[in-house]
Amino acid sequence: MSASLQKLRRKRRKIEHIALSKEIIGIVEHPKEDVRGEEFDALVRKPDEVIKLIEEFYNKCARITPNYNEHSLFILTIRTITRRYLEEAYPEFKEKFEELRSFFGLKPLFTPKIEESEMKQKYTIWHLPEGSFGGEIKKLYEIVWDYNSKLKELLSQYFAGIVDLKEEFFEMAKNSVLFHLKY
Repeated sequence: MSASLQKLRRKRRKIEHIALSKEIIGIVEHPKEDVRGEEFDALVRKPDEVIKLIEEFYNKCARITPNYNEHSLFILTIRTITRRYLEEAYPEFKEKFEELRSFFGLKPLFTPKIEESEMKQKYTIWHLPEGSFGGEIKKLYEIVWDYNSKLKELLSQYFAGIVDLKEEFFEMAKNSVLFHLKY
């Protein structure tokens, strides 16, 4: 087995582990590590099945990114945030900040050195550290974005409509901001 194939399998297992541990995906059947005999022959005789499997995998990965998943979008918006901005953007969390902080694992990144406790509370910068629930979801969609960027050119040779998901997301966000500034 080639080193690149082994590396790809390790990355796939890592992504599956993160997704399973955070219940982003359910239990999946793992294919046998070595595809041999009848299974391999069946794939060789039906290349359309291989293409279909790759397309399904790509679409499932895309669906966990902020481009297409409102929960991932929420994680992106709170990845680094002050409480004041969080409460402006999501007024429904004004009275539930502690629950939100605890559930997603928000930790203080920077606390201003000011005496007034209300101002300190409003302007403390919170973030989602690696290992927290929110931080791991963030890491998962960033892995998908990263691999999508690396594989875009290759996948575009076989599939129509392949885009750089991260680039697409930031373009949509920029257009949304520009639209709201006009109106």
